[in-house]
Amino acid sequence: MKQSRKKHTQDEIDAIVVAEADDTDKWSDPIHVKPTKAVVLHLDSKTIERAKRIARTKRLKNYEVWFERIIKKEVDQAQKKRVSM
Repeated sequence: MKQSRKKHTQDEIDAIVVAEADDTDKWSDPIHVKPTKAVVLHLDSKTIERAKRIARTKRLKNYEVWFERIIKKEVDQAQKKRVSM
């Protein structure tokens, strides 16, 4: 006969997660997910022109490359701050 598992409430699940949070043996390796959709940013023409100028001075292919670098750098820094807390 098949035994059914008890369904945990959200509070019970939270308590289990908190109790096991510091036990690294309880956690699997992290997964990394890359987004499949592009993001559209609406910027005024003055900002675009300034970004193009900066990208040229940095000898980048285009201003989108520069924006991508800035965003990645900011996200990485925010992640490091969050982890170190």
